[in-house]
Order: sequence, then C-alpha cells, then structure tokens
Amino acid sequence: MDELIRQEIEQNAEALEPRVMMKIGRQYLVTREEARWEEGRAPACKASVTPLREGERCAKFEDRGIEDIEDEIAKLYEIREKKRRGKEPVQATRRPFRQPVFHQDDGSVDNLRPESSEMGAERDRTKILVGSGPEGILNYVLQQRRLLTGKNKDQLKAICALEGIQYTTKAPTIEKIIEERVKVAYEGFIFTPAPTGGSPGDEECTPCAKVGLLGSGFGRTFLNVCVLGIRFL
Repeated sequence: MDELIRQEIEQNAEALEPRVMMKIGRQYLVTREEARWEEGRAPACKASVTPLREGERCAKFEDRGIEDIEDEIAKLYEIREKKRRGKEPVQATRRPFRQPVFHQDDGSVDNLRPESSEMGAERDRTKILVGSGPEGILNYVLQQRRLLTGKNKDQLKAICALEGIQYTTKAPTIEKIIEERVKVAYEGFIFTPAPTGGSPGDEECTPCAKVGLLGSGFGRTFLNVCVLGIRFL
C-alpha cells in the first residue's frame, strides 16, 4: 500500500512540474509586458522599442534556465512594487483632534451651585479701599444687589445661615444681607472731606488720618441712606 502511494506521488510530481513551469513562463511574459508598458510611459524610457512577436518572445526564453527566469520575474515584481508605492499618496501622521465641550447656559439661575463659605468670605467680605469715598460704598451696594438678585431661594437660605440672618422673603432678605455686608466691609471707617487749605502738615497726612469712626452720627446716617436707597433704584 505504501509503495502504491509513493508511486502515485511521484507521478503527480512529474506531471506537476511541467504545469508549474508553463504557468510561471506565462506569468513572466504577462508581467514583463506590463513592466515594458510602464517603462514606455516614463519620460526617461521613451526610447524606440520594437515590439516582439509571440514566437520571438517564446524563442527568447527557451535557452534560459529556470533560475534565470525566476530572477527576471523577481526583478520585474520589484520594479512594479516600487512604482506602485510611488503613486500612493503619503499619509502624514496627525494627532487626533478632540472636540472641546462647551457648557451651554440658558440664562436661568435655578441650576447654579450654592457658594461655599470660603467663596463668600473671600468675595463678599473684602474690604474696599478707604480712598474710594462715598461713591465706592454706593457701587458696592449696587454690586451686592445684582449678585444676590440672581440667586434662588435655597442659595439665599444658605447665605443667611452662613451670615446669621433670618430668611423671610426674597427682597427683604436681600436688603438685610446687603446691610450686614456693608457694615462688615466698611467697619470702623467713614469718609470725611479732605481739607481745602494747603497747610504745611498736609504732605505728611496719611489716608488713615482722614478717616473717622463709624460710631459718629454722620457715618451711621450715610450707610443707612446707601442701603435703603437701593429700593428706589
């Protein structure tokens, strides 16, 4: 049984070799013709080429060995691959673009985060410079009113709990918060007009020397007018 299998394999191998060689030869001719056509298209290879007939083509490779034909096929394939790679567009490596995410704001104040105690203490209780004068107090009152008007009920309750104020309704509560913040921001200071006369001691007068105490009647009256005057703005 083994002998029969071996004989059959040998017969198949003997019959396969001519078919393979024939197929290789045909493939070589087709590839060579394509390579010749590509070279004819190139500007440097436009020399006069005399086309060979079919018989001349076959006769040209009859005296060559299998190895020579295989080498010639490998060279033609290499030339073809080089030209194909030259025609492909070069793809430059680019970094992926990340689309930025923009948070859309519809203008409502219902979804605003309540401020923390540190945020409120840093922003709302900052003392204003003494040299800003009465206009500085008025601007501070208007700024606080704009800031608090845009807050909702829960946020105002959180601010009242932080600053020790009892929440009633929105408008009166905002006025109470502003009044307390004005007192804290300007605690211990009122503004007095500078002297008009040019005395010798004016050059040595510091800003603190022009500041009076809040306990005077003028200071209390001015702060009350600024706080209560926001109702009519």
